Amino acid sequence: MASIKAVKSSKGITKYHGDFRVDGKRYRRYLGLSKQSAELALKKIEYELRYTAPPTSSEKMSYSGAVIRFMK
Repeated sequence: MASIKAVKSSKGITKYHGDFRVDGKRYRRYLGLSKQSAELALKKIEYELRYTAPPTSSEKMSYSGAVIRFMK
């Protein structure tokens, strides 16, 4: 479940932060200065974290292969 919290800075500016979990990992992010922009940013971040493809792992290269590639 996601939540948005309003935090006042020492200068009196209200900032909104989000706290949510995706796949068992907890994420806390700064979302914006207004409630509407914070809600949109939270939806966007949740969507990106849930539905983007996991990063592809790069091929492991041996030391000699790296040297040959460098020499080219």
